[in-house]
Amino acid sequence: MLFFRSGMFVVGPESAGANPGPACYGRGGPITVTDANLILGRLLPKYFPRVFGETDDEPLQTSAAMTGFKALTHEINHFMMGASPSFKEMTVQEVAMGFIEVANEAMCRPIRAMTQGKGHDIFQHILACFGGAGGQHACAVARALGITKIYIHRYSGILSAYGLALADVVQEMQEPCAKVYCEENMQYFDEKIQELIHKCVQRLKKQGFQQ
Repeated sequence: MLFFRSGMFVVGPESAGANPGPACYGRGGPITVTDANLILGRLLPKYFPRVFGETDDEPLQTSAAMTGFKALTHEINHFMMGASPSFKEMTVQEVAMGFIEVANEAMCRPIRAMTQGKGHDIFQHILACFGGAGGQHACAVARALGITKIYIHRYSGILSAYGLALADVVQEMQEPCAKVYCEENMQYFDEKIQELIHKCVQRLKKQGFQQ
């Protein structure tokens, strides 16, 4: 989510989530980095399925994103001109780009901390990007970090979903116990463990897994 606070462009940490999602989803959500990319022409609605809007059958809504950005742009210009009468009014596109730059820098900081902050030469690395919006920011992030190569895997846009599908399914369960851990109570513990295992197995079966 995007905010203008005390004269500063702020990106997150709040998120619009998947529902209602960004303003361009047409479900009354707030403006986000996704909307900024849409305003700047980095997202092309014609390549997105018609799964947006209140009835989940509408295209990506540029007008909703534009409405949100026009309101935010007015707020920014009003504040800045009050602080400095000579301030040149910003356009919607300039405001959108400003938030993109803030978002890119936010992505750069942890990368620098993990590399340069630990004595590694970041210029010798390749930037691997993932996520639905990874490719939209990869070049700017790499440029800011001084990285000259970017790796975009064919499944980068669905990495989280792909990883989830391949991950082991685990069911965990616990139960409090006030008994002393000693030899004479071992049978009780074994029985309780078997009960918990049985409950876990039953839960997994209800989800469609076979033993």
